[in-house]
Amino acid sequence: MRIYTRTGDTGFSSTGNRRMIPKNSPVFSLLGALEELDASLGEAAGKLPAGLSEVAGTLRRDVAALSAELSGGEKFADAARVRGMEESIDLMMESAGAGAPDGSRESAGAAALGVSRAIARRAEREMASAKQTGGVTPDAMRYLNRLSDLLYAMARMADAQGPGPAAPPADF
Repeated sequence: MRIYTRTGDTGFSSTGNRRMIPKNSPVFSLLGALEELDASLGEAAGKLPAGLSEVAGTLRRDVAALSAELSGGEKFADAARVRGMEESIDLMMESAGAGAPDGSRESAGAAALGVSRAIARRAEREMASAKQTGGVTPDAMRYLNRLSDLLYAMARMADAQGPGPAAPPADF
């Protein structure tokens, strides 16, 4: 099975809802940042306690679904999903308790989530650029904004938990 199509050899490519646009288009920068986020979440999952590792796996699937939406696929981000993330963030922050106010990370899992959060925040900036050319919903913007908050809350929990008990369930 060939994985190459040769259609991008001229510096243009397509998504499900955009035809032959430049590869330096904001949407491709956004999709690339989301691909990096997926990979970084996979790396973080291997360094996290079991419950948080499962949440990272769920987020990987969600990031793939968001990428599909932004490429013209089925709608993924919606108000209910964002509310579920907010509830999970609140539970995690309450459970984690007081943490280092300067954002320092004590555990390898928390540090890996810090990298994922930085990538998510870059994806947010890329999404703001892509929104100007269309195809980005307000729900997608809210979802990605909450995702960086959720990654922060997860990092706080990882530091609080160490290798111990599982995280509260994520409901998003």
